[in-house]
Amino acid sequence: MRKMNFLIIDDDINFTLELEKRILNKYNDAKCDRFFTKPTLSELKDDYTVIIINIYIGKDNGIEIAKELKKSFPRSFIVFASQYSQQIFFTQMVKPLCFIRKSHLDHDFKIFIYLLSKEKIEGEKLFFQLDNSFSDERNTIVSINSEDIVYIECYLHNIIINTLKKQYVVNLSLKEFMKMVKDYQYFIQIHRSYAINMKYIHQIKGSKIQMIDECAKNEVTLCLRYKNKFIDAFKESLLNHGSMY
Repeated sequence: MRKMNFLIIDDDINFTLELEKRILNKYNDAKCDRFFTKPTLSELKDDYTVIIINIYIGKDNGIEIAKELKKSFPRSFIVFASQYSQQIFFTQMVKPLCFIRKSHLDHDFKIFIYLLSKEKIEGEKLFFQLDNSFSDERNTIVSINSEDIVYIECYLHNIIINTLKKQYVVNLSLKEFMKMVKDYQYFIQIHRSYAINMKYIHQIKGSKIQMIDECAKNEVTLCLRYKNKFIDAFKESLLNHGSMY
């Protein structure tokens, strides 16, 4: 498991310091960055495990800040904090790990730790053989972290694995890939030529699914044959990663 890095963005100084203390007591080797105003991207140095944001930070909207940060830190878990529990309903578009009510900090912090412990922070390394046509050396084997895979597409008799940073053409069929990741609930096939990691869904428009952002290159097609299964799986993923209230 990688080192735990936390980012807290909240203008409530007392709450922020108390939350930081609890996190560092729970995770001895963790690092915790805190900001009492909206930070700039240049101020954020780490690949954060968890980003905890107040719903409102002065005049800034914490939900909008979370959307922006997810583009730069797509693997980070988002947690919202607020003294108003009714605001939870406005946070679901960001699919947070959970919601911390400041008036119920003891209770909600325990739930936060529980939900975080259930997640595979680092993911598992999967090994693939690259297609010889796209490698300088024959029989090249690469390892790819399962958490880094955004979507998979068929390419001739092989597949292209699209990660956050690059593409890999590997000697594997989509059917074989889905068997390899059958224990990972966030992978699902949505088309005879596509499978996706539901953690990276940006938006769904009819039969089109945008992964990561709104760039056309990250758009994949949802086939009618797979639609009902996808909808059921996506709803379950929202329940598992949303609030428990």
